Amino acid sequence: MRRTPALLALLALLALAPIAASQDEEPAEERGLRVRTDAATPGYTLFSPLALTRTVLLDLDGEVVHDWTHDYNPGSMVYLRDNGNLVRCGHEAGTGTFNGGGMGGIFQEFTWEGELVWQLDLNMNDFHQHHDVELLPNGNVLVIG
Repeated sequence: MRRTPALLALLALLALAPIAASQDEEPAEERGLRVRTDAATPGYTLFSPLALTRTVLLDLDGEVVHDWTHDYNPGSMVYLRDNGNLVRCGHEAGTGTFNGGGMGGIFQEFTWEGELVWQLDLNMNDFHQHHDVELLPNGNVLVIG
């Protein structure tokens, strides 16, 4: 099927319609955990939504166990250290010459209570973190750049 500009514009409007709906309206479907089976791997899910400055730890029932609020959008990866501290990559919007998914360059560690332990900014015009990092046993962070 050949897609004309008018058809593409209509498809874009239809795709954006749910976003433009009033925030006061109830969602058409219940949001949150959709499937809970005994086959699920025991543990928690840690993630940082790409459009938010928040990191969330969920249990197997989809309930928020803990969350952290940050000053920067995520730079892809978040990890929990054995001591409960959160290590995250951040990205300051509008900085650097590169744009795209998986960008970062700000590295932070927070206590469970949300206090900043340290921060390193490697968000430069000619270098940025790309997707993942590796937490090393000696406390260093290995960066893919």
